[in-house]
Amino acid sequence: MTGFPSHTDTTLSDVPSNNTVESSAYERALAFVFGRLNYERHPGQARSLRAFNLQRMVQLLDKLGNPQNQVPTVHIAGSKGKGSTASMVASIAEAAGYRTGLFTSPHLAEYEERFTIGGRKPTREQIISYVQQIRPVVEEMDCDGVHGHVTFFEISTAIGWLHFLAEKVDLAAIEVGLGGRLDSTNVCQPLVTIITSISRDHTRLLGETLAEIAREKAGIIKPGVPIISGVAVPEAQNEIKQLAISQNAPLFQFGTDFHMQGQAVDGPLVHYDVDVEFQGQTLSSLRLGLPGQHQTTNAACAVVASCLLNQRGYQITDQHIRTGLAETRCPLRIEIVHRNPMVILDVAHNIASMQALSDVITHIPDVPKVCVVSISQEKDAAEMLRILGAVFDHMVLTAFQSNPRAISLAELEQLAIDIDCDVLTSSEPRGAIEVARKIAGSSGMICATGSFFLVAEVQEIIPDVFA
Repeated sequence: MTGFPSHTDTTLSDVPSNNTVESSAYERALAFVFGRLNYERHPGQARSLRAFNLQRMVQLLDKLGNPQNQVPTVHIAGSKGKGSTASMVASIAEAAGYRTGLFTSPHLAEYEERFTIGGRKPTREQIISYVQQIRPVVEEMDCDGVHGHVTFFEISTAIGWLHFLAEKVDLAAIEVGLGGRLDSTNVCQPLVTIITSISRDHTRLLGETLAEIAREKAGIIKPGVPIISGVAVPEAQNEIKQLAISQNAPLFQFGTDFHMQGQAVDGPLVHYDVDVEFQGQTLSSLRLGLPGQHQTTNAACAVVASCLLNQRGYQITDQHIRTGLAETRCPLRIEIVHRNPMVILDVAHNIASMQALSDVITHIPDVPKVCVVSISQEKDAAEMLRILGAVFDHMVLTAFQSNPRAISLAELEQLAIDIDCDVLTSSEPRGAIEVARKIAGSSGMICATGSFFLVAEVQEIIPDVFA
């Protein structure tokens, strides 16, 4: 069991003191949610996929009236890029005038970030109301013991469905939490499904090979529902193709059924214009609001999803797609939060996303480049550090304080012993940022990365350090 949220979650100090009754109810609601088993904070407690019981989620939602069956959905899985792609799909739908929900995880500063509508978070009163609906159901399920205890993420997913139904969204873009087949979001009947990419991550749970990982993520494929795949690896493509055939689900594979070409655009970070070709039509010179070449395939998947939604009755024009892609923003995904020196925050936390970040960093002009990094225990930290060491001049190792998952500073330093750049250490993120600032001066670049937890802490620190 987890305790009350740490300062990277919504905390008691965030609650206004001018309404004691409301504040107390909000505190109790959050305490209930965060008091449940939380694999985001303690992944070691999930020793195998047997820890994830989809029947428990089915039972929970059934007792809540099955809100997920009343919300039109695009369901998105992938080793990387699923959050960005979900944001692009939502942004395009919003540009077309549709009331659109976006469910993502984890949150960075406030719990309510997980379920937004047009970028707006639910109110505290709404969170209280949803927890009041869910709590007696969860307590009843705890007592009957048929499927085990309901988890933090399962409750959060249920809150998302309740919120989107209550607010009468026209569409919801739902990001898978972990894997796909047994993820608690995998109870919906979507209009379209997307698998953005397959790479090695969460191997202890999802499998050691790309084929095994693809099999788990392809578990979101539903009978007859179109599946869009941005996956590039042949062995993973084959798993997706076989499951799509078995489910009679139309498959649209990147590089076969749709194509994309991208052109880099100059700027402080490299952005791309893309041309996407699908079903004999080409949308040209689509400017992406999110930086990095890795976003080009994600954008292509979002464009194809929009075209398929059109075929299901949504009115999404080429201009809506163009506007939606240009206006997409994902907080703390290669985000510039300060200039002079340039400070970038990025939540890259596996090998593939770290490589995507490094590809962007290589395009930044020849200035001192400093990386502040902390990594969670279950990751391939040695390879992640190697990738960073190839593009940064200096690396400041640290350990985030808000979560027990951080690799110890001593272990991280040992893993970095052969890294081909200047390596320094600081026991906590504030000190690491202060060291990085001295090295970078006013003309250099600082990037904090390696974990959602580190980046959330650094985000809070930046205003003080650079005041």
